[in-house]
Amino acid sequence: MGRLWAGFLAGAAMVFSAAAQAQSAEGQADGTLLSSEPCMESPIQTYQDHVRMRYRMGMRAQMAASQEGIETPPFDEDRFREGLRSPEEVAPRLAYDGYECLSITYASDGLVIGGIIWKPVETEGESFPLMIVNRGGNRQSGGMHPWRDEGWFDFVDAGFVVLASQYREGPGSEGRDEFGGADVNDVLNLIPLAEGLGYVDTSNTVMMGESRGGLMSLLAARRGMDLKAVALYAPATSLHSSGPRAEAFDRMYSVMIPGYTENPEDAHLARNASLWADELTAPVILFHGTADWRVDPQGSVAFADAMREAGNEIELHLLDGDDHGLIYNEARVRAMTLEFFSRYLDPS
Repeated sequence: MGRLWAGFLAGAAMVFSAAAQAQSAEGQADGTLLSSEPCMESPIQTYQDHVRMRYRMGMRAQMAASQEGIETPPFDEDRFREGLRSPEEVAPRLAYDGYECLSITYASDGLVIGGIIWKPVETEGESFPLMIVNRGGNRQSGGMHPWRDEGWFDFVDAGFVVLASQYREGPGSEGRDEFGGADVNDVLNLIPLAEGLGYVDTSNTVMMGESRGGLMSLLAARRGMDLKAVALYAPATSLHSSGPRAEAFDRMYSVMIPGYTENPEDAHLARNASLWADELTAPVILFHGTADWRVDPQGSVAFADAMREAGNEIELHLLDGDDHGLIYNEARVRAMTLEFFSRYLDPS
C-alpha cells in the first residue's frame, strides 16, 4: 500500500473509531447526523505525491496478483504516464479551494455508521445535486478514505455534494457487514441524511459504485432509491463463484452473510444483478478493465446483456488491458462519468 497511505488510513480508522464510540444511535431516526468534523489533512500535498500515489496503486495491484499466484500483464509505465493529469490540472485538486471534507457519523437501523461528506464551503441558499459514492472492500478493508481522488474533486467542482458510507463494520461503524444484506440500508439512509443537511436536492441524485460498491449501488437501486443515473467501476454484479479466488470468497461469505452456510443459493440469487435487471430503471454507465483479476469483466458483460434484454439503458466500456483500479484511464473515466450524469440531471 505504501507508507503514505498506510499511515493515513491507520490514523483515519482511529478517528472514525473514536467518533463512533462517542456517539449513540439509540432512538435516533435513520439518517440523523450524529457527528461531523473536518477530515484530517490530505497526505497528498505536491504533484510528486500525486504521481507517486497513483504509481503505487498500479504496482500494488501487480504485487497482490503475484502473491495470489495470478499472472497479469506487466505494469505499463509509459501508458500510465500518458494517462496522468498535468501539474496544472492537479494543482486545483490539491488546493481544494472553496470545498471541504467532513468526517461524519450517522444513524442507520439503530447503529452508528461512519461516512464522509465532500461539499462546497458556502452552502447558504443553495441546493446542490447529490452524488453517492459506494466503496469497495468489506468490513475494515478497503474503507473510503477522505482524500480519495483528491476529495472527489471532479464531482464537487462540477457542483455536486458527494456522500459516502463506510457501511456497518467499516471504519467508524458499528454492526455487521453482510456484503449486500442489511448493510444496504446504510446506503439508503444517506438520503434522509442528505435531506437533513438543508443544501442538497435529493430529487437530483446520482450514484457511483466501485467493485463491491457496484453491487451495493445496484441493490440500493433495486430497493427503490430514486436515481437519475448510475456509474459502475469494475463492479461486482454478483458474488464470486468461479475462478482461482472462489474458494477464499466462499469462506468469506460464510462468515459475513447470514445463513450462507445453510443456503448459499439464496444469497447468490439475491446478489446477482443479472437476474433482476428488469427491476432496475436508472440508466447505467459501466467501465471495466479487461485485465481485471479481482472482478471478472465477463460479469459486467453478462449484466450489460441482461440490462439490454430488459430494455434498460446501459453503456458498457471495456478498457483494454486496464486493471481493477482503471489506473490507465482514470481521468478519461471521470470525464465520461460526468458527461453521462449531465444528460439526466434536472436543470438547476
